[in-house]
Amino acid sequence: MLRSLTYVAALCAASYNPMSQRSPADVARELLSADRAFAAASAQDDVVAALGRMFARDVVVPVRGSASFARGRDAALAALRADSSNAGARLAWTPIRAGVSGDGTHGFTYGYTTLTRRDGTTVPGKYVAYWEREDGAWRVRVYRRVGRAPGLVSRSELPPVLPPRLVAAASDSAAHRRHLEELAETERAFSRDARGGPAIGKAFTDYGDPNAANVGNGAEFIVGPAAIGASVQAGIAPGTSITWGPDEVRVAPSGDLGVSIGFITIRRPSAGGAGIQDLHIPFFTIWRRDDVRAPWRYVAE
Repeated sequence: MLRSLTYVAALCAASYNPMSQRSPADVARELLSADRAFAAASAQDDVVAALGRMFARDVVVPVRGSASFARGRDAALAALRADSSNAGARLAWTPIRAGVSGDGTHGFTYGYTTLTRRDGTTVPGKYVAYWEREDGAWRVRVYRRVGRAPGLVSRSELPPVLPPRLVAAASDSAAHRRHLEELAETERAFSRDARGGPAIGKAFTDYGDPNAANVGNGAEFIVGPAAIGASVQAGIAPGTSITWGPDEVRVAPSGDLGVSIGFITIRRPSAGGAGIQDLHIPFFTIWRRDDVRAPWRYVAE
């Protein structure tokens, strides 16, 4: 076991040197390798230990069945332990795509999971993870795992989502604050353009990166902004209003990859039509752009 964990640590910290001759594809391969190494090590532990090994100190995780986030590694692990479906369970997963920032310090992966319960039954799922280098090693800063519909899915690796080139990590604090506000305002504009629901499909189409992926409600991820827009619009019931906004944003120093974290508010007629029901759902969305002059577009959620 010690040898396996040492191997994981080595892969996560693999030869990090942003000024080397590496390409964006090299960095994406390193991130995928780190995710796969954590997945391989998960066979030795329960789901809480397996995920805890890759969580950053300040990880943010939506709490299952609750309109809240667990913030910080200790809180995230406590929330996982409190979920009875995780008791004695093991988690296996396969990443199918990665993307990275231009400075090679932030990235994302998503893929498919299988939770094997203590009684041997299995639950298929999907996950999305936003990563950052912590002390030189890849660690997950924002994480979401959801169940998925039964059915066969392709676990073949998709082409990585890459910046045009690698750049040195910027240290301009004023520029970084500007990147944060630009991303937050893009998320707010995204919600405004959905007009509470009637135009949500168009908004998801317009704000999506060509490589955008959405967990959706089916067996597979929905890929492509047009397909995502059609699926989201079809899921809005008559009389439903939906708005959302960021409470927090995180952006790579290069200003081209980031994540927004917040809550969706859904207002809909309650059962029987007597009154209005408000639902508050935690969300996070991963965004990218080719450079700091380009508009932000969501790429995974």
